[in-house]
Amino acid sequence: MSDATLLVIDDEPAVLEVVGRFAQPFGFKVVGRTNARAALAELPQLKPDVAIVDLRMPEMNGLDVLRAIHAIDPTCQVVLMTGDLSVDSAIEAVKLGALDYIGKPFDRARLGALLTGVCKGIERRQKLLQVDGDLGKSFTFYGMIGRSPPCKSSSTRSGASLRTCAPCWSRARRGQAKNSWRVRCTRLAPALTGDS
Repeated sequence: MSDATLLVIDDEPAVLEVVGRFAQPFGFKVVGRTNARAALAELPQLKPDVAIVDLRMPEMNGLDVLRAIHAIDPTCQVVLMTGDLSVDSAIEAVKLGALDYIGKPFDRARLGALLTGVCKGIERRQKLLQVDGDLGKSFTFYGMIGRSPPCKSSSTRSGASLRTCAPCWSRARRGQAKNSWRVRCTRLAPALTGDS
């Protein structure tokens, strides 16, 4: 894995250095920031795959950073770290979607296992996206897949753009809306293809 980015946010530069040196052999490009607000401002450009965030920082709480990261980039996995482990903050972190919660000083074996798991998850996601793209190029299920002529025309007429190979009716929320997309594609098929 060569393109994975690890963002480390901690107000202690020594921690950034230790985590950075530890994570690089796992194939991560490590970006360290001592200011949480500045790191959040850079997040769209950095596009990290995973972030390790200190829970207690002067300018911003780690739980608030976790919330902000997920609001900006929901695919970024977040690990909270702290020198003051507590059950309450661990529970809150997991409720907010943290991948894990680790203590300082680091247990090298646990951090290594965590980074290995993250690497494997990223590789799985990349393979799934590749397979999905390959299948989308290979198969067309007329009337169901968004690249079929009726669905393309339907989406063009409605002003929507289908940028993926997902079923056009899955763009809708639930129930009636999905049925509406499917019916629209089915009804338009004869008119658009010249079939009766």
